[in-house]
Parts: sequence; structure tokens; C-alpha cells
Amino acid sequence: MATPQSRFSGSTFLRFDAHMDQNTLKPEILQQSVFLSSLPAEQLDWLVQNGEWVALEEGQVLITENILQDAFYIIVEGEFEIARGSDQEKVVLAVQGSGQILGEMSAIAQVPPTATVRSLCSSRVLKIKRQAFNQLILSNPGTAMELVRTAMVRLRNT
Repeated sequence: MATPQSRFSGSTFLRFDAHMDQNTLKPEILQQSVFLSSLPAEQLDWLVQNGEWVALEEGQVLITENILQDAFYIIVEGEFEIARGSDQEKVVLAVQGSGQILGEMSAIAQVPPTATVRSLCSSRVLKIKRQAFNQLILSNPGTAMELVRTAMVRLRNT
């Protein structure tokens, strides 16, 4: 079996495992996300096939504030803290769990994220690169509208 690829992100080590069993993620799980609920099963399958699994342990950083990224994430398992500022002056904005999306505003606007996202427990996310994300949005007006709603609510709550 091939070894998982790794990358250094901020001060944590993330394990990218392209060989995680994709059969454990059924499209129905993605459909529980308000953001993805308007997608037909074929497009949910496409997301699973074109996404990249990321496994994180408790305390690992998925997204670092002010560090540009090229993807957004769908939480499959676990919980994540979204916070601004340093550890001494940290302000927790939200906690997100399964079915939620992370990094979508930064991925769309192609600007650095305004918050750091850290796992609160062992977690798995499905990483969707910006290019695949753009294809998804262009072919699904309902998903695009839900994304706008999600972004507006998050902006209002920050």
C-alpha cells in the first residue's frame, strides 16, 4: 500500500491520504450539508471521486488565518473550531461539525482566510480544489445560491 502524502501547514502536520476507503463516504452523507443538499446523486459521487481525503488529529490546523489556500473542505467526521487572532488573543467565532463546509469564502474570493480552523478531535474532511469547486458552482445555480446564503450568514455572525 502506498504511503500517505504529507504537507506542512502552519505549525501542524496534516496527513493527506488518497487511499482512504472512499466507499465509506456515501453521497447521502454529503447531502446532509445544507450547502450540498441541492446536488443530484451523480454530482455528489463526482465530488467524492474528485475530492481528496484529509485526516486530522485533535489540535491540528486545517486552515491558517491569512495564508492563501486553493480549496474548501467538507467535514465528514469530527468538529472544528473557527477562531481569529493568536492563542493569547484568540476569539472563537464558531464550532462546525459533520456536513458543514470550511474555507468556502476564501476559495471563492481567492483571498486569504480571515480565521484559523483547528480540529477539536480526530476528524476527516473531503478537500475540494478551487477548480473542481468552480465547475460545481457553474453547473449548479441552486448550490451557488446556497453558498451565497451561507457566506452571508457567516459574515453577519462575525
